[in-house]
Amino acid sequence: MSSLKSSSIEPTKGASEVNVEIASTDDFSSEGLQKTDVHRGLESRHVQLIALGGAIGTGLFVGSGAALAAAGPASILIAYILIAIFVWTLMNQLGEMVTYIPAPGKATVYALCERYTGSKSLAFAAGLNLYYAQALLAPAEITAAAFVIQYWSDLNVAIWISIFWVSMFYVFLV
Repeated sequence: MSSLKSSSIEPTKGASEVNVEIASTDDFSSEGLQKTDVHRGLESRHVQLIALGGAIGTGLFVGSGAALAAAGPASILIAYILIAIFVWTLMNQLGEMVTYIPAPGKATVYALCERYTGSKSLAFAAGLNLYYAQALLAPAEITAAAFVIQYWSDLNVAIWISIFWVSMFYVFLV
């Protein structure tokens, strides 16, 4: 990375002009990447809100009731602050990795792990780990929703889980 080009990005409505140094694509091993005009249009606050939206899920609402009854409000607040700091730093690091060298289509866990470690086997393991996490996400969310509905109903949880699964498959197939 010998030469950096200084360029100016056009400001959006209500934003001030920002000078950004973008490294030349000639300085990096492209491995078949095409040269494109990728612009960094997201500001820090945009990346932080996207990260926050991705981190909040059903588990926050389902787990809050039992934790509130067992530990009280002060300990829940302290725990939320600690976890929020952890999630905030992790998502900012991921945003930095993606925007450091912008390459279209190369923001997957596999591609990032291979780029920054150079190990295809570690990248495969990271991608497989993400697959398992995503494969278990829908059943966990459906189960959490069924337990929330069980609070108002005397029906078995399996009935609600079945209703949600059939509804999901119907929506995805139609």
